[in-house]
Amino acid sequence: KVYWVYNGRLYRSNLDGSNSELFTELVAVTDMALDLSAGKIYFSQSFYSSFYGYSIKRANLDGGEVESLAGYEYGRSDGIALDLDQGKVYWSERGITPRILRANLDGTGTETIIDNVFGPFGLALDSAAGKLYWADWVSQKIQRANLDGSELEDLTSTVPTRPRYLTLDPAAGKMFWTGDRGASVWQAN
Repeated sequence: KVYWVYNGRLYRSNLDGSNSELFTELVAVTDMALDLSAGKIYFSQSFYSSFYGYSIKRANLDGGEVESLAGYEYGRSDGIALDLDQGKVYWSERGITPRILRANLDGTGTETIIDNVFGPFGLALDSAAGKLYWADWVSQKIQRANLDGSELEDLTSTVPTRPRYLTLDPAAGKMFWTGDRGASVWQAN
């Protein structure tokens, strides 16, 4: 299967594109990550209707048995990544207190690991190298730090585009990110 988020909705289909399914119960989804060995999908939901807040949740790969792991009344989360070796889920928070948090995969032990960011969006992990990468759409940079939040680095400026989501190809030593609401795709070492 392939999974994707489009307009706040979560979808999946076969790898050849057939049998496309919409998870009708899952709305306002902003990002997701898969734990195939445990049969789970982790996702962030951000709401603007009755309040401005977000939740970090997980469900079975078929969208059933949704569990709430963390919820916040203020802010928005647009990035989520898993470190399955260490049993951690990472997520970004934009809003009053822009930061990056992590918790155990069951939602316990939540901690802020980076709080000196401006607008963290998409996250990606290179677990083997012990690094967390993210796109900061306010400062227009791609940044990284150790998985514990130490040794924060600016890797590249993305001016004039505002970076959103990113992914890594550690074997090739490349990173890729979207800019300007997905209108462009960029790459760098």
